[in-house]
Amino acid sequence: MQKRILVLALLCCMLLGACAPAAVPQTAAPERPQTSGSASYTLSVDPETCCVSVLDKAGNTVLSTNPDDPQEDEFTPAASLNNLRSQLIVSYYSELNVDSTIGSYLSSVKKKTFTVTWLDDARVRIDYDFSRKDEQFIIPVEYRLEDDCFQVRVLTDEIQEYGAKRISRISVTPYLLRGSAQDSGYLLLPDGSGATVDFFYINPDAAAYTAQIYGRNPAEALYYEEGNPESAMLAVFGADYRDRSVLARVDGNAAAGWINARATGSACSYAYAYASFDYRVFDTVTLTGTDWQVKEYVAASELVETEDFSVSYYLLDRGGLSALAEKCRDTAGTLPQAPEKALTAALYAYGATTQRAAVLGIPYTKTVVATEFSDVSEMLDRLNADGSIAVLLRDFDKAALNESYPESVKWSGACGGKSGFAALTSAHPETSVYCVEDLLYEPASAFLWARQSHFAKMVSRENLARYTYSPVTYAYTATDLYGMSLSRLISHAGKALDKASCGVAMNYLGSELYGDYGSADGTTRSTYLRAIAELLAEKGSGNAVEGGNEYALGVSDLNYNVPVSSSGYAMQTQSVPFLQMVYHGRVLLVSTALNLTQDPQTELLNCIASGTVPCFAVTAMENENLRRSEYKNLFGTCFAAQEETLTALLDRTGDYYKAIYNQQITDYVCENGVSVTTFADGVRVIVNFNRQAASFEDRQIAAMDFEIIQ
Repeated sequence: MQKRILVLALLCCMLLGACAPAAVPQTAAPERPQTSGSASYTLSVDPETCCVSVLDKAGNTVLSTNPDDPQEDEFTPAASLNNLRSQLIVSYYSELNVDSTIGSYLSSVKKKTFTVTWLDDARVRIDYDFSRKDEQFIIPVEYRLEDDCFQVRVLTDEIQEYGAKRISRISVTPYLLRGSAQDSGYLLLPDGSGATVDFFYINPDAAAYTAQIYGRNPAEALYYEEGNPESAMLAVFGADYRDRSVLARVDGNAAAGWINARATGSACSYAYAYASFDYRVFDTVTLTGTDWQVKEYVAASELVETEDFSVSYYLLDRGGLSALAEKCRDTAGTLPQAPEKALTAALYAYGATTQRAAVLGIPYTKTVVATEFSDVSEMLDRLNADGSIAVLLRDFDKAALNESYPESVKWSGACGGKSGFAALTSAHPETSVYCVEDLLYEPASAFLWARQSHFAKMVSRENLARYTYSPVTYAYTATDLYGMSLSRLISHAGKALDKASCGVAMNYLGSELYGDYGSADGTTRSTYLRAIAELLAEKGSGNAVEGGNEYALGVSDLNYNVPVSSSGYAMQTQSVPFLQMVYHGRVLLVSTALNLTQDPQTELLNCIASGTVPCFAVTAMENENLRRSEYKNLFGTCFAAQEETLTALLDRTGDYYKAIYNQQITDYVCENGVSVTTFADGVRVIVNFNRQAASFEDRQIAAMDFEIIQ
């Protein structure tokens, strides 16, 4: 009896311990920088309109927050003029008024409820008092000059809401980077690998582009999303005016930020790009009343941002992607050293899965092996791998098979066990091998109700389940993975990285970012970002990180699932490898598995043009057997069916990747479907994206083909 009581007491202690909230890692917010002004530019403010301008020493305007005296035209309706005259556009809500927006001109400047305070010659503060009946809040903004940089900083912790409305999002100087159809140049967007939007292309039907910096937040809107843009991997955007350019970097609270853009003629006579940020996160709940009328109610987070949101605009005296990429590198902080060895390809190998079977009509699920360690070793042998092919192992360990969070790597006997792994690494000692683990999310357990403190909370107070995007339904569907609270995430990810017996490929840590909006110990995305960045900086060496988000680039041996093209959003003119222009030569960048994409041939050409290492999903199982397993989405990955193609590709591109792995991209141009990429050592690659042959410098490049000039 006493033993039973003791066991019961211990069980209660364990459950209470699981329910107790864990401490959230504390990370200090960045301090506000000082400024000594600029020797080349001066700051000017129109006291009537609050338009802020940067002037050169001759008194010419080189940058201004608003167009001069905007007028209604065929593309600019009268309703847009108030926004064109505004330095801020604010979204706000009340209990039933979910999404309203107002510009600072109509609600503050026109009503003369603003205050201009010069702090010194290089800094001016404007307090915008939105004082109409429907909007009652004060937003202070500081404009400053530092050398060639014009910075706009929202003093977030000084925002005042003195009415019933609550601020959700603030758009900052939306018309500062702009160009009309009469201008020569384009906008630069960090969409996927990068994209441009030409000023001269009038596109009245183009939808607005909106991408959350560092990926969509699964803790906010849960179900639907307009379009399917790639994440904004870099916290930058820009404009190229041919003879000069401007790079904008979101350098204050980028995790709360968004990159937005409109094409010429779609909202007004300008194409423009700008940043906005979430001040307070909210979701909506749809309820049907007794009168059968559907109403939307707001479920708001208790958290508001306190860290300043700022955007710095760097003025460059030359144009072109190369100039913008160089400034992006200069402002990215300390970059990693060049990789120690070249990488020519990566294999994403899938191990064990399940398959449905039946005995005497009774169904059951059995484990089947798509690829064993010995299969991977044989693949490397047949491809004549010399250590320049990396291997990512998915579902080769017991932890992944049992859907339990990994404390350490425990190799599955079904795939060959520890002896199989030892044989693989012994046969290929120069090959980098990584075990793929989902370190950002934790599977649900049998005692889910007792583990609530382990999981982050969404705005609607549900457990933060991971949502996967379906291109068929344009909806997000929940998986059985739950986002962990920050303290648990850092603790468990740290232990997994410490105990792993091989390199770990960290799924999601470099591609997704969420917030914890629980009322007790909620945590913003910016706090998550700093904590994850510190974790990766400490334990990233020897491992791999998924995705190309800027905070994760360069803190590990390689980054995989890196985009090699933009999303192809309708307003875009051209996809460009801007991310690679910034980081190639400093970071090993590996693409997503090309043979799992919609257009593998084009994606391969994008890899070649951007210097990104191509990745291929492989299995040893025959395609017909794959179709009958839970790996049915991997149909076509059988290595035997790909071997000839892979061998030919590696023979053709191996020397190319070995020559450029530590070389910066110095130039990239693409005209009429033919791109030319130039590397620092002089190597060039010509890629023909057209469906017919093309000429370049007296060379004939076959359709959908490339030529390397060394």
